[in-house]
Amino acid sequence: MVVALCTDRGFVGALNEHVLRAAFEAGRPASVLVVGARGVAFAREQGMAVIDAGNLATHVGGIGEVADRIGDLIAKRMPADQPVAVDVVHPRRSAERGTVIERRPLLPLLPSSKERPDPGQRPITMLPAGALLSQIAVEYVHARLVEFVAETFAATNAATLEVLQAAHTHLDDMIVELRRTENVIRQENITAEVLEVISGRMRRAL
Repeated sequence: MVVALCTDRGFVGALNEHVLRAAFEAGRPASVLVVGARGVAFAREQGMAVIDAGNLATHVGGIGEVADRIGDLIAKRMPADQPVAVDVVHPRRSAERGTVIERRPLLPLLPSSKERPDPGQRPITMLPAGALLSQIAVEYVHARLVEFVAETFAATNAATLEVLQAAHTHLDDMIVELRRTENVIRQENITAEVLEVISGRMRRAL
């Protein structure tokens, strides 16, 4: 299963296309959940089989809600009899490379590479170890989803700003060029009027 985090709005260049290409580049996943209306629309235009996972957050306060929705959809589509690998593909803003597309594993949870504590020093817990581990796993997956959605939110805003800045620069260049053309036309008109006055006086003098 792959979760592709796209955008709901335009003015992001080819960001959604890059995210979806990365989601399908390793073959045909069993299912692809796409967050973001623009991403869903592009995927269906290209004939990609995707599942609409709703909209992306429009403000920081909505990031947790989107993460909850994605987690619920994954849980509903997760077979009970066998584990399924889940990857998340999303844009991330990098200070060195700008906006990059990353594919990061979400499930299954990888065991920690840190040294395990002494079995004789078991921590004191209020819950059975299995139940506690299950709750920690759920919280961990939710935290990772919040991280991915937050990075996507920041990257899409940055991409929109870049597109708008490029459009603003293009408009400034157009204004400069139009003013230059206006000055040339005005000068040509003035020159034509001066030549007409001179030629008229010359005709009268003759």
